Amino acid sequence: MKKRVMVISDMDGTLLRDDQTISEETQKYLKDLQDKGAEITLASGRPYRALIDYYNQIGLKGKIACYNGGVIIDPQDNKKIIHSNNFSMSLINNIVDSVGRENFQNILIENMTDIYIANKDDHSMDTFTYLDKDNIKVHYGEKYKTCNDMMLGGIFVLKNKSDIQKFMEAGFSVPGIGVRFWDNCLIAELYYTYVNKYTAIEQIGKSIGIPPSDFICFGDAANDIEMLYRSGIGVAMKNGNKVAKKYADVISFTDNNHDGVMNTLKVLINAYL
Repeated sequence: MKKRVMVISDMDGTLLRDDQTISEETQKYLKDLQDKGAEITLASGRPYRALIDYYNQIGLKGKIACYNGGVIIDPQDNKKIIHSNNFSMSLINNIVDSVGRENFQNILIENMTDIYIANKDDHSMDTFTYLDKDNIKVHYGEKYKTCNDMMLGGIFVLKNKSDIQKFMEAGFSVPGIGVRFWDNCLIAELYYTYVNKYTAIEQIGKSIGIPPSDFICFGDAANDIEMLYRSGIGVAMKNGNKVAKKYADVISFTDNNHDGVMNTLKVLINAYL
């Protein structure tokens, strides 16, 4: 390559097809690109355990930005945490109490080794919890209330739309903390207002000598906007929402179900070959 480039991809709705798979053609293309000198980075709201299988499947070698940039992990260095922004359980408990525990359908709080799920019988989060991973201890019920650990992330499922405002008020009342709801549902997460996927990939890029001007990033949703408009080239997926497309430089040629990342990257990468 003429110069190194860092390719960053979101997962759900971007690199992943709707059936949660990556085509063999895209996997091979990304691996070949990495072998030619490109840095391929995954940047996702998912936890590490829900990313590592895809990472290994492609054959990646770099760092991972998970929890929407809140945590940077190096799988090549014994899962070393390079950076993390943790939430105290007292903070989480105060927010839950402010809204009222009875107003939550479910609550999931986690760190690298333990997951606390309030309602075992609720299956609203089954598709992304990945509870079958080695060394993950799952605790059901109200045990989270007495846990004193620092947590890497949490997911909150409300019962009713009428409680959205109350939850947002509780979250945003804490300096530096925000609340973000997923598209068209009652599932929300806490985040630090000064932390996002871009702050994570910028740190990764700096550590390996690649400036943001040589970032090509792909995303489809509101939690991708910072990296879309601050990277050298930001690509919003054809199937992405209006907010992502507003902040992007390019719209992918095809959608996530039709190798949108690969098909677009094949054209954009020419400047670096």
